[in-house]
Amino acid sequence: MEKRGSRRIKKRSILKVDNISSILLDFSRKGIKFSTTKVPLSKGIDILFDVGGETFEIKAIICWVKQKVALSKSYDIGAIIKEAPEGYYQFVDNLRD
Repeated sequence: MEKRGSRRIKKRSILKVDNISSILLDFSRKGIKFSTTKVPLSKGIDILFDVGGETFEIKAIICWVKQKVALSKSYDIGAIIKEAPEGYYQFVDNLRD
């Protein structure tokens, strides 16, 4: 059973989280999941998401962090989107249709 209010879109892309290069794993209107080698120091993060020739500046809050493999320096992170431009929501809606 899907717990989320909006369907995730699986798409790989490079993004910046607090100026740290990360890999986008999936996203929706309400949240984003990415992989990185450094966990941000605070729960409030700034995400720079560049896709399809458009750049979106997103503010989010980290919900969970999961280390991928023991002794690995790679982490999957899930975050709730708190603030995004209207263009981001239109982009997501167009991908879902």
